This record gives sequence, C-alpha cells and structure tokens, in this order.
Amino acid sequence: MPAAALVLSLALLASQDPPASHDQTVTCVGVFLLLNAVIAGTLEADPSADAQETAAAAGRLLKAADDDRVLAAQREEVSAEVSQQAVRDWVDLHVRRPDGVMSRELDPCLQRYMAAL
Repeated sequence: MPAAALVLSLALLASQDPPASHDQTVTCVGVFLLLNAVIAGTLEADPSADAQETAAAAGRLLKAADDDRVLAAQREEVSAEVSQQAVRDWVDLHVRRPDGVMSRELDPCLQRYMAAL
C-alpha cells in the first residue's frame, strides 16, 4: 500500500502546472479584482446566502492569486512596489472595458486557482 501512495503522489506532482510567472499572476489578480467588484454589486442588491458564498469564493480566488503573485515576484526578483504597481496598472487599463479581458482570461485563471475554492 505505501508503494501505491508513493506512485500516486509522484503522479500528482508530475501533473501540476509549473509556477505561474509574475505577469500571469498579475493578470489573474486583476481578473479576480474585477470579478470581486461585480460580485460586490450583486451582493449589495441580493444579500442572500448564495450570493454571500459566491462573494466568499471570489475572495478566496483573489487571495490565492495575490499570494501567488507575491511568490512569483520573489522568484523573478520583482520588488513588492513594482509588483503592486503592475496590478494597479493592469486594473487601470482594463477597468473601463473589462469584457474582452474577462472573456479571455477568466477561465485560465479559474483553472489555475480552482484549488482555492
């Protein structure tokens, strides 16, 4: 039985995605920030338990992506200030017209951070 567990563990490790780049994590943080803004508006209009759970899940996605962004910045030797500015710049660029970037980037970001749910 221990050998089977070891084989399963190695298979799971081998199938994991490589660490996300800083640029990828900035994009996902931006996507989840925009998603959280939309959900906050929905929650204000409908404070039901389902809406609250959706908001909590979106918050967990954002936290996971942001934690990953910090790690990617450290790996790539990007300063915290530059990394935070990259997120602000991303949001500023996409906040007025989020539809295109959301339709393109939401699924990849959800797939990467699904474990946070």
